[in-house]
Amino acid sequence: MKIVLVSNLYSGILGFRKDLIIKLVGEGHDVYALATNYDHKSRAAVSGLGATPIDYQVSRASLNPFSDLNTLMRLVRIFNDIKPDVVFSFFMKPVIYSSIAAKITKVPINVSMIEGLGYAFTPEPPGRAISFRKLIARNILKLLLRVSFKCADRVLLLNADDTSDLQKMCGLPSYKAYNLGAIGLNLDEYPFVPLNFSSPIRFVFVGRLLSEKGVKYFLEAARLCKQRNSDLEFLVLGALDDENPESISQDELQSYIDDDTIIYPGHVDDVNKWVASSHVFVLPSYYREGVPRSSQEAMSVGRPIITTNLPGCKETVVEGYNGYFVDAWDSRMLAEKMLSLASDRDLMDEFSLNSRKLAVEKFDVNEVNAKLCSYLFRD
Repeated sequence: MKIVLVSNLYSGILGFRKDLIIKLVGEGHDVYALATNYDHKSRAAVSGLGATPIDYQVSRASLNPFSDLNTLMRLVRIFNDIKPDVVFSFFMKPVIYSSIAAKITKVPINVSMIEGLGYAFTPEPPGRAISFRKLIARNILKLLLRVSFKCADRVLLLNADDTSDLQKMCGLPSYKAYNLGAIGLNLDEYPFVPLNFSSPIRFVFVGRLLSEKGVKYFLEAARLCKQRNSDLEFLVLGALDDENPESISQDELQSYIDDDTIIYPGHVDDVNKWVASSHVFVLPSYYREGVPRSSQEAMSVGRPIITTNLPGCKETVVEGYNGYFVDAWDSRMLAEKMLSLASDRDLMDEFSLNSRKLAVEKFDVNEVNAKLCSYLFRD
């Protein structure tokens, strides 16, 4: 069969679909991987997996209807040329336009996957009104998703909250909605590493340095913790984004570096090694996550998790079993949970083992991909 995968960035192909491509190619399928920003290296990497990389254009943030129409027409031309048996799209814009294009070109099987509701549906912090631009984006997305859901044969969701919300807001038919759970990861690439208590207790944040990802609350909580226990360490891994209004500023980040509140090594390629050198993974996000990949990786390594009891994030914690929930936007509560856990090494060890158990039970990419393929090939 000819199977087309439609992503936005090539990182979505190589970072999240590598094992799926290997599985599909190994079963004899012709796989085409569409992404927007291929370079020579990434194109070669996709070809090395046995798939065919294809460029197209889509703007993740643009509200320009003419640009989006060009995206749709480009996808129609690609699908007409390939004549795929299956189109599988993921991430918001690719889902919308590839599902419509697949319907226009009469692709036999058209499957979409919503990996979290993202920026437009992320709640505002207390006391802050939604911006006009965000309100417009939310309403446009609701309309476009409603259209795309009519075109898709099946829509896969990663958590039950997204399923419920999309049924209410966008008319997602219940007979088309399937809960996949997390997209999973190769557990062998994230082996369990026992906690090392010969080094200072270290808490790690991994993610884009955006307010909605919770980095400001991590920084504030870290400063509160250091005031009471100066031996604790707080590691921040992630890049600044000067073009995103939700990003923290360099000056703000620098103030936490200068007073030794945090360790910030800048961009690192070996994130997993840094996480393994830490004791507790912290993600105080209020972003509309699917199931955070960073949390899955930390659980596989065997790290206790402290995160918010919000859609997506809450899929990674069983309260009191492998970690704790904290309220969104509450740096004081976060600080208390971190201090409490830091004082109990036996509990950290217990949470560590339980995180790995949950990762094996819920996030094994081989099991996830077998389930995913049952949706891709179902008539």
